[in-house]
Amino acid sequence: MLFADPSNSGIDPGVGDGTLRFDAGFHNLGGQMPLGSNVTTVYVAGGAWLSGGFITAAGSTTLEIVGRGVISGTATRFLKGPSGTTCAYNGSFCWSLVNLDIGEGHKLSGVVLHDPPKYYFRTYAANVEIRGVKLLGCWPYNTDGVVTGPNGLVTDTFIRSNDDSIKLFSSGFTPSLDRVAWTSDLVHRANRIRTKRARSAATMSLINSADLSFVAGAG
Repeated sequence: MLFADPSNSGIDPGVGDGTLRFDAGFHNLGGQMPLGSNVTTVYVAGGAWLSGGFITAAGSTTLEIVGRGVISGTATRFLKGPSGTTCAYNGSFCWSLVNLDIGEGHKLSGVVLHDPPKYYFRTYAANVEIRGVKLLGCWPYNTDGVVTGPNGLVTDTFIRSNDDSIKLFSSGFTPSLDRVAWTSDLVHRANRIRTKRARSAATMSLINSADLSFVAGAG
């Protein structure tokens, strides 16, 4: 697939305190890399391939992950279930390729999330913005797209999921899908947009400019 992105001008934060850079090339993160309060920006340059993912750690406040590179879970086993604690999936990842549960006001912009070990992206933090992100490579089942918290925004984003593309589980969540949410029904229970769960349901959610497609799995 080919995606036309806006100009790269101005997205490179340079080198400075709080910036974690990944320039073009292969980078092995060794699993899901924790990001503490000392990291405020993760820059994934075009041409960078990151094997692994990210998770906000204790003390994290506001984080931006930005760039044109790829964050990939290809080398990670699929997460079948918890093993003792809430976020101990096979000893490596917590729920998703990128997990920003801790903190608030995070931004995920421009990058490609590829072949997740379960969900692509999860956060229950407030005021999180996902913009211009491409979610691709959902080979196993239960590869949900986006879960975000109160007053979250998803816009100009392509989602190729093999389960729910977007979970509207929090109040005020505003997906503005100017590209496409594309769901495979390989497990015959996928939703392009899922609006509730057993414990709670979203209220006052607004869907703008939704451009949704659907492709059923073979058989």
